[in-house]
Order: sequence, then structure tokens, then C-alpha cells
Amino acid sequence: MLMSWRIFATEFESANYYTKNYLFDAQIYSVNTFVSENSLSYEIGNFTPHLDYAQYQGLDKYQESDFGLGSEYKLTDKLTLDIGSWYYYYYKAGGHYFEPYTSLSYDWIVSPTLYVSMITYNYTPRATFSLDYSKSLTEKIKLTIRPVVGTADYDDRYGYYGGVLNLDYNINEYFTLFSITEVVKPFSSLDNNIVYTYSFGLKISL
Repeated sequence: MLMSWRIFATEFESANYYTKNYLFDAQIYSVNTFVSENSLSYEIGNFTPHLDYAQYQGLDKYQESDFGLGSEYKLTDKLTLDIGSWYYYYYKAGGHYFEPYTSLSYDWIVSPTLYVSMITYNYTPRATFSLDYSKSLTEKIKLTIRPVVGTADYDDRYGYYGGVLNLDYNINEYFTLFSITEVVKPFSSLDNNIVYTYSFGLKISL
């Protein structure tokens, strides 16, 4: 029994927050939106299968539910591969689609992550590349800076670049308060105006 607890580890994470603008691929999907993102993972050696669920509810009546299934695999101590699929459902529009994805991340001083997916509604890929740099300001406060570039195709392919600033306040091992500021600039798009959002909420880890 003791050996099985060391080999198998279950973890639940939940982030619940308000965001001024719900951004996805440098597009504003909803304004004044309440979000709940949840993940249940089960570590088996180098494999970590995970179930994911996200709910978006905007004060503008926007509503979306996302369901994810995937698995992480530690290729080395620093290199991690994540493969899975998302299912998106949009209540008001009645639209839905699958998005198989592959993500590769490397844990270093600056941690790069490459996310590549295939959106099934138009069979065209989208991809993002980001770099995370985290620094503990105090024993309880951590700052993370993330520059990001990406490309997507919604009838017309376009690119975008921007940055994310994340500030965490660790209450204890289970609860963390956080705030996020994100600014993104599309290019080669029908609308190249800068978009932004700010968010704040609570993360729970069990």
C-alpha cells in the first residue's frame, strides 16, 4: 500500500476568476466573463493522464463549455510532452468542434512551450510559442512574465504577438490568489487593433 501511494499520485487543480475580456487567439469572445478551469490528473510513473473542464459565462450572455482529455509524458527531467484533445461547445451559437493538440515544454531558466493543434471545423492548424520566466519576489509572491507569438485561421490566416503578466500570492499550499494582465497585437488580420484583458481570482490545488 505505501509503495502504491508513491507510484500513483492524484492531483486536482481549479482556477476560478473574473476576466474583463475573454481572449482566444487574439480575439475577444466575451466581455465581463466569469471562468472556471478545472483539471484532474493521475500520475503513473512518467505518465500523467488528465481530465480537463472549463466553463465561461459572460455578463453579455456568452456561454461556453470546454472538455479536455490528454496525457503528459516526461521525456527527460526537463522536457515534457502533452498530447490530447479538446471539445468546445458554444451554447448561443450552437457550434461545436474538436481540437487535437500536441504541446512540448522545456523547464529551464526561461521555459519555452510550443503548442500545435488542428481545429477540426476548418482542418487548419493553429500554433503558439511562449516563454515563461518566473521569479519569487517574496516567500509568498511570485511574478511570471510570458511573451507569446501565435498564428490561427478563422477563414483567413493571421498572426499575433503579445505578453502576459501573472502575479500569484500563495496563501497556503492549497489556495493562491492571482491576477493576470494580457496585451496582444494581431497582424495580417481583418482587425489589427491591440486587444487586452485583466483577470483576478483564486486557484485551488488538492
